[in-house]
Amino acid sequence: MKSTTSPCNGSSQRRNPLPQLSGILGAHQIALHEQTLADMSRILGPDHPHTLQSRNNLANGYQEMGRHAEAITLWEQTLADRTRILGSDHPDTVDTRDSLDTARRQQKGSQPDNSA
Repeated sequence: MKSTTSPCNGSSQRRNPLPQLSGILGAHQIALHEQTLADMSRILGPDHPHTLQSRNNLANGYQEMGRHAEAITLWEQTLADRTRILGSDHPDTVDTRDSLDTARRQQKGSQPDNSA
């Protein structure tokens, strides 16, 4: 960690690099998921279960990075496709439905209440 000296009292403080590092790694993770999804779609087709899993993984990455609207959009697409291809009771479909429900609740809870 980088040490800095406070101009106010001369004390040594340590700056935490983890938030910046987390952002860099998260952006890299998103880029990898985006490339994987593009490759899977091109090679296997948009309806292949591995492509659907790649889309689900990208949605998870968006959610972790606070990009909730993008995550919800991907999970909505993935849920519709998984329901059509795998069926509504398939474990992957259920997992996507649960992730989407959780993201919607989190997004709703983070929005300001304008009813006053």
